[in-house]
Amino acid sequence: MEFLRSSLGLHYVATDTIADAVGSALVSKEKEMLSRFDEEKAAWTRRLDIIRDEHSKHVESVARQQAQAFKAEKKQALVAQEDKLREEARKDRVKAVKAKEHEYNLERVERYGDIEEMRGRVGLFQKALEGFSQYHQQSNQVHRMAVAASLVASSLNRSLPLSVPYVQLVKLAGDNEVVETVLPTIEEKSLERGVETHASLMQRFPKVVDAARHAALVPEDSGLWGELLAMATNFLTIRSVHSTQGDSVNSVLTRAENCARGGDVVAAIAELEKLEGKPGQVVRSWVSDARRRATAQLALDMVQAEATAVSASFAEGR
Repeated sequence: MEFLRSSLGLHYVATDTIADAVGSALVSKEKEMLSRFDEEKAAWTRRLDIIRDEHSKHVESVARQQAQAFKAEKKQALVAQEDKLREEARKDRVKAVKAKEHEYNLERVERYGDIEEMRGRVGLFQKALEGFSQYHQQSNQVHRMAVAASLVASSLNRSLPLSVPYVQLVKLAGDNEVVETVLPTIEEKSLERGVETHASLMQRFPKVVDAARHAALVPEDSGLWGELLAMATNFLTIRSVHSTQGDSVNSVLTRAENCARGGDVVAAIAELEKLEGKPGQVVRSWVSDARRRATAQLALDMVQAEATAVSASFAEGR
């Protein structure tokens, strides 16, 4: 009995020992499994985080692509709609333009006759205006040419230089053929110094004629006695205004005197130019001055006559 009890005690002790050992093993195993579980849990947690991040990025990428595609489709739709509206507007404008053109063509056909009539009137008015403008310009030019000719005449009659009014006259005359022909006949000396007046020439003329007659009576190389003899002969000689025949010095001078008294200075110059020798030398200065005067006067008279004629032609054609 005691043995049984002792055996049972030992059995219980062994059982407790085994149980403790198994318990310890189980606890150790449990800890090991819990540790491994925690590690696997952490690994899965990390893997889930990575998967979640990748999914989030994928979702964002898909969303961004869809948004871009939506914008592109919307933009394309808006562009198509805008093109459609623009095309409709263009067609409307074309229709409006065609309608306006048709309306304009109808109106142009209706008013074509009035336009042609108005165009003819405008053409006549323009032609009349051009004619009036041309007449006014030419008339003004002729008037200024006459004024310049008057300035030349004023300088001529006062023995003043003719250069300034002469230049003005040439400029104003333009391409007038008469003026271009007669003005160059005026000598350069007359332009620079002027010409002697008619009254002064007529005042000198008797003395020049007497000096020529006296020179004609002086023999060649006769000295003082020849001069005295010529003075006496000239004093005692009775001259007649009717002795105009022949080419003697007295006849030539008498004809020149008659021409001068009649106002024909040009004819008087022509007679005096026939003289030769000493008489010709005596009258040379007066002839030169008178010729310059006559030439300038003749040119001026022709210019004034041309200005008067052109002015009269304008008045008749107006």
